[in-house]
Amino acid sequence: AHHDWIMENRWEEPRVIIRYAAQVLRDNFAFFMKQGLKGDALRAAAVAAYNLAPAAVLKSIQAGENPDTHTTGGEYSAFVIGKAAAYQKASGIA
Repeated sequence: AHHDWIMENRWEEPRVIIRYAAQVLRDNFAFFMKQGLKGDALRAAAVAAYNLAPAAVLKSIQAGENPDTHTTGGEYSAFVIGKAAAYQKASGIA
């Protein structure tokens, strides 16, 4: 989903990676909010779309499938959201 960006070889710069990821997630959240998603469904779709692409995730949702159905391992957003929760708990944020 990020072929052009990867080909620019900027993925080796941590600050650039973080900014890029934040922009992609912000765009994904905006896209799915326009589709009427909210709460956990919105979060799962936005994160899944980081791995797969928003249009493909939307197609899965419209077909009645889980947003992760066609992501890497079929559990990309669940895995990422679970890891985020574990990091928050370990750091005392949550």
